[in-house]
Amino acid sequence: MTPNPSPPPSDQAFTLVEAALCLALLGLLVVALIPLFKGQVIRTKAQTVEQLLEQARDEIINLGLMNGSCILPAPGPDATVPEGMVNRLDPWGNPLYYIVDPRVNRFPCVCSMNSTDLNATHNGHLMTDIAFIVGSRGKNRERDVLNATGEYRILNREEKVDGTSRVFDDTVQVVSLAYVAAQQKGRHVALDCRGTALCLPFLKTPHDASPYWHNGTVQGAVTTKDRFGYDEGAYFFNGTFNGVNGDKQYIDYGDDRDLNVGTGDFSLAAWVRVMDTPPDRFGAIVGRGFLSGHVGYGLFISSVPTARDHYCFTFHMRKGANLKSVDSGDQATQYPIPDRWHFVVGVADRNQPDGLRIYVDGQRMNSTVPLDATHDLVDWQAHFAVGVRYAQSNAAWRWRYFLRGKIDDVRLYKRALSAQEILTMYDNERP
Repeated sequence: MTPNPSPPPSDQAFTLVEAALCLALLGLLVVALIPLFKGQVIRTKAQTVEQLLEQARDEIINLGLMNGSCILPAPGPDATVPEGMVNRLDPWGNPLYYIVDPRVNRFPCVCSMNSTDLNATHNGHLMTDIAFIVGSRGKNRERDVLNATGEYRILNREEKVDGTSRVFDDTVQVVSLAYVAAQQKGRHVALDCRGTALCLPFLKTPHDASPYWHNGTVQGAVTTKDRFGYDEGAYFFNGTFNGVNGDKQYIDYGDDRDLNVGTGDFSLAAWVRVMDTPPDRFGAIVGRGFLSGHVGYGLFISSVPTARDHYCFTFHMRKGANLKSVDSGDQATQYPIPDRWHFVVGVADRNQPDGLRIYVDGQRMNSTVPLDATHDLVDWQAHFAVGVRYAQSNAAWRWRYFLRGKIDDVRLYKRALSAQEILTMYDNERP
C-alpha cells in the first residue's frame, strides 16, 4: 500500500514571514487594548469605592446620631475618616479623606443647623450647606480636592488633560445637611430618599436631601411640629386658598430642569395636615406649573365635583387643554379630615388603563383615568413649589392657590410607585 504523499510545506505550517506578521499584529492589538483594560479596571474599582463611600457616609452619620448627640465625629489624622471605623480604607489601602464643617461640632445638633460654611463645586455648579465630604483620591492620589480659593472641588472621574481624555480614579460623596436631617428623623420615621429626584425632610430647613441639591427659598412659611411632635420638623403655611386675603406663604424651588418629568412615569408624595376646610375651591400642596392653558402636575386640595361643600385630595396633570385629574372625593370617608395628618401620593403610570392614580393613607382611591405620552410635562419656566402653584394664567406668571396647613416629607420619584411600596411607606412613616 502506497502512503499518501506529504502535502507541500506551504500547506501545513506558517512561513517565518507569516508568523512574524501575526506576532506583530498581536502585539499591536495588545498595545491598543492595554489602555482600555486599565480604564475598565479603574472604573470597576471606582464602582467599588462608590459603594464603600455610601457605607462610610452612613457609618459617620450613625456615629453622630449615637446617644442622640447628632454631633458628627471629628476627622482623624491628615483629614482622614476617624480611626476605628469599619469602612476606613479604599481598595488601594489608603485611608478615606473626610472633610467636615468645623462648626458642626460647636452646635448641640448638626441637624438643627440651617447652613454651613462648607461649599464645593462640581461642573461649575456651587453646592452649599454641606455637612461633610468623604472620598478616595484613588490609587495615584494625584489630584487635590482643594482649589486655590480654598473651596473643595468635586472632580470628574474622566476629564481632558492637555486635550487628551483621561480616566481618573478619585471618587467622592458629598453629604448635605438635609440628608443628615433625614437620617435624624429616621430615628422616629424611616424617611428613605433613595431613588428620589427631590426629597424634602423639612427638619428646620427647606433643602433637598436627594442627590440633586434643589435648595428651596422660604417665603413666609414657618417651621412647626411634625406629626411626631418634633419641633421644627415640618412647615406651616398660613395662606388662603384664593391668594387674595391673608399671608402668601410658600417655598419656591425654581425652574430646575431636573424637576421636569417629560413623558415618563413619576410619583409625587407628601404628608399634609389641613387646618380647616378651604374658603375657595383649591389649595395647592406641591407641584409644578398648571393653570389654564399651561403645563404642569401636582397635588391639590379641592372641592368635590359632585358636592362643592365637600373637599378632597386631587392629583392633576395638564398640558394645554388636555387635563387629567383623579381625586379621593367619592369615597365613603371624605378626605381630608381637618387637623389630621394624611399621607397623599399621586402616581402617573403611562399607557395603563388606570394610569393616573391617587392614594390616601396607603389606600388607593379613584383610579379610572388613562394616560399616554401626549402629556409631555416639560416646562422650564414654571417653578416647582410647596404650598402654592406658580403658573401662567392669562399670559402672566402668578402665585396662586395658597394653602393653610402643614406639609412635610415631600418626595418626587421619576417612576411609578407600586401599591405595595406606598402602603409600606405609610406603615413605616405614620405617627
